[in-house]
Amino acid sequence: MSWFIIYSIFVLVLSAVAVILLFTLQMFQHTHFLPIFLLVVLYSFSVIMFAFMITPFFDKSRTAGVLGNFAVTMLSLMYFIQVFVDASSSVSFWVVSLLSPTGVALAMDKALVLDLQGQGVNFDNLWSGPGIPFGGSLVMMTLDIFLYGLLAYYLDSVVPSEYGIKRPAWFCFTPGYWCRKKVQRIPSSNGESNSFIPEEEANRDVEPVVREMKGREAIRIVDLYKSYQKCRRAEVKAVNGINLTIYEGQITAILGHNGAGKTTLFNILTGLTAPTAGTALIFGYDVRDSNDMQMIRSMTGVCPQHDILFDLLTPREHLQFFAAVRGIPRAEVDIEVKKTLKDIDLMEKADTFAKYLSGGQKRKLSVGIAIIGDPKIIILDEPTAGVDPYSRRQMWSFLQSRRHGKVILLTTHFMDEADILADRKAVISKGKLRCCGSSLFLKNKFGIGYHLTLVLEGNGRVHAISRLVSSYVAKAEKARRHGRELSFILPHNSVENFAPLFSAIEQEIKTKGARLGISSYGVSMTTLEEVFLHLEKDEETECTMDNLSKKMVRNRALSRSLSLQSKSTSYQSLQNEGGTVQPDGQIKTNTGDLPDGVHNDKNPNILGLGLEPVKTRPNFCQILYAMLRLRCLRLIRNIQLLYFTIVAPLALVVLGLYLNSIQTAVKMQTLELDN
Repeated sequence: MSWFIIYSIFVLVLSAVAVILLFTLQMFQHTHFLPIFLLVVLYSFSVIMFAFMITPFFDKSRTAGVLGNFAVTMLSLMYFIQVFVDASSSVSFWVVSLLSPTGVALAMDKALVLDLQGQGVNFDNLWSGPGIPFGGSLVMMTLDIFLYGLLAYYLDSVVPSEYGIKRPAWFCFTPGYWCRKKVQRIPSSNGESNSFIPEEEANRDVEPVVREMKGREAIRIVDLYKSYQKCRRAEVKAVNGINLTIYEGQITAILGHNGAGKTTLFNILTGLTAPTAGTALIFGYDVRDSNDMQMIRSMTGVCPQHDILFDLLTPREHLQFFAAVRGIPRAEVDIEVKKTLKDIDLMEKADTFAKYLSGGQKRKLSVGIAIIGDPKIIILDEPTAGVDPYSRRQMWSFLQSRRHGKVILLTTHFMDEADILADRKAVISKGKLRCCGSSLFLKNKFGIGYHLTLVLEGNGRVHAISRLVSSYVAKAEKARRHGRELSFILPHNSVENFAPLFSAIEQEIKTKGARLGISSYGVSMTTLEEVFLHLEKDEETECTMDNLSKKMVRNRALSRSLSLQSKSTSYQSLQNEGGTVQPDGQIKTNTGDLPDGVHNDKNPNILGLGLEPVKTRPNFCQILYAMLRLRCLRLIRNIQLLYFTIVAPLALVVLGLYLNSIQTAVKMQTLELDN
């Protein structure tokens, strides 16, 4: 609608210019200007709707423009039907007038004939004459506008394209189209959240959720498939049978290599791509149903993988526009925009055009667009890509504070970010769910245990140190010797022997009794990055899990010494904001003795700005006003477009009027006609 209004304003101006030019050059000498002006305006409106109608059949604007102009030209040739049809039978003329190019040609022909006869078109003979009257052409042109508009809406809904979920051809006759469902929560089956997805429950690589999370299922992905197949190319399965449950009040990270299917999964959840098979239920709404997708979109905020911004709008104007579209009351828009700008740390750049922002600032603006309006579901596709470390930490704290009562899904290639920020991590490989769980579950499941790193002096005795370690942890294995560092792998099931081992090492460092040459030591757990690399290698080879892990550790060229104290201080910024670090590196907020992944919503430790619930009431007028304001701002700030659409036509009209005023009148001599 906003596009139609903007283009309508253009054609109103251009139609007025064209009519003024026609009558100034005395193309019509006996015709009233108003009928001609109405004809040109209505035809221009019908052409706009005709362009909307054929849009669903094209993916490229240039192709649509060329073929659209060709179609209008060919349809106007139907004007010659009057050569083959008796003028007294006007039914055929009314029928062909459903094609607006033909209708305007017939109307203009009648106007020229009447003007040459000395009558012209005026309000007295508007409905007279053989064939279709001039007034009838105006009526049919008005009918064409509404007819093309309805066809444009219908074809846009049913014609398949690369993006979006299409409706069946009979969608307008279904009760669901006229009567929308209310939001309903997903019922649990006998208190077991995974009973709805037996494949996920049977997967041993998926961590079972705690009892407190039962009944808080927000998104259920069931046997989801998405495949792409082009002519003479093999079928590509971007999503290959994913089963996953995502819970409310948690941050879930979707991890995977490039091309694993993460973005395709997000596109399906947001309705940008239709699934080939399977489905996903979001708070009871089915992503395959286009009516349900309208409700899903109304409660979803999305930060896409690539920044989609308007170069000639500022961050403030971006947020104002999306706040209006989200349905925030106009009186509260400025307050919410200011809060969001503070949250994403863009107050200093609030009034700078987006094209002058850095890559990280554009990324933060995309995140701000996703979270404004307090959406129930927040989907972030690599939100911290290109963002500086300070802003990354600030965004972590901000997202942690926003997760209460919401569903936050994100993808990232920073394993430390997923380790600290996400409650659950789901690893996708080749379109399939490889595993899912907390950091501790994944490290215990796929890790190799703990890494003991000893820093030796110049006279370090490697064999004696190995005997010392093996005397306390029998299954300890030497990983590598790199420079003055000696590393051992300590298995998980020998944790009870760690304390005596560490005491013996510390005693040796202090007393130098055995002259082993140890100057210091450190111990660390398997990192999430190693787990991820492990899973990726496990997909490519058939080696055993232990051999893969040990080989991976031995081949690391850089030092892995990391003391427990430095492990804790690496998360100091989040600790100072009210969280505590678990031994596995996870953050646990001060919400009481709750299980991992469960948060106390009664007294949440909320940080940041803009966390008060925002009441949104989307309405057509507010959205239309926001769209019109957006189009006008972009037009005014685009000098070239403004020149070629407004200034150039007016200049040509002025030039034509000037040339007409200075031309010399040619006197025509009268001719005598023979009897």
